[in-house]
Amino acid sequence: MHWIFPSPKPEKVIELMGKYQIPEIIAKLMDARGLHEAHKVERFFSPNISQLHDPFSMKNLDRAASRIIKNIKSKSPIFVFGDYDVDGTTGASLLHAGLSSLGANVKTYIPNREKEGYGLSELGIDKAEQLGADLFITCDCGINAINHVNYANKKGMDVIITDHHIPGNILPDAFAILNPKQNDCRYPFKELCGAGVALKLISGIVEKMGLSFDFIIDLLDLAALGTSADLVSMKDENRVIVHYGLQTLRTTHRPGLRELLKIVNMDLYRDLTVN
Repeated sequence: MHWIFPSPKPEKVIELMGKYQIPEIIAKLMDARGLHEAHKVERFFSPNISQLHDPFSMKNLDRAASRIIKNIKSKSPIFVFGDYDVDGTTGASLLHAGLSSLGANVKTYIPNREKEGYGLSELGIDKAEQLGADLFITCDCGINAINHVNYANKKGMDVIITDHHIPGNILPDAFAILNPKQNDCRYPFKELCGAGVALKLISGIVEKMGLSFDFIIDLLDLAALGTSADLVSMKDENRVIVHYGLQTLRTTHRPGLRELLKIVNMDLYRDLTVN
């Protein structure tokens, strides 16, 4: 690995120090991040929920949302398959919590890392078939699972892939693929994690169903955990998700998260931050 360190411009550093009355080290960091104009500085240091991008600018999101709403209304089973890391599990939890609150009949599956390996597995697809699911949603995986998606298709399932990993030259034959890194996806921010993509999907469904955006705020604790743990770039939309997600985490009603915070003796009003 070859590290590239930015070289601060002395004149810019002095200008920032004087303009914002800040220490030299902060001015150097701002210069390295290109934070010179007032509007960029404001957006960076004061994230606002209005900075979240339109979910429907993500390729296939409208198609995916409509398909999911169909199952919500019919109560037909929806099967959510999440990766086994923090991003995948929080993303899958986010989808389960969000879809359940919308009235969906949803089941979640996290694969056994040692027995099933990375990504989609036939065992998980077989489980979905046993539950009678005709809609299979991946979280944080699936973008290169061509054979497994074909396997699910043969079993009569529509597959919606939500992922953020780099796609290959050939994409799976899925009903819809949500991944901002697709070459022809016009979504303005490419650095979402898996939980972030899952959040945009729920955002689109909520908007399409004419519900309040407050519904999304309740899910930001899970999205923030996935974003932080996956070490994606902490800028643009990710900063907004983590900023509001940490606030939500302080009062989270999720028993699992509250117990984890207790175990690590977290002072929610002093220690809760992302480094």
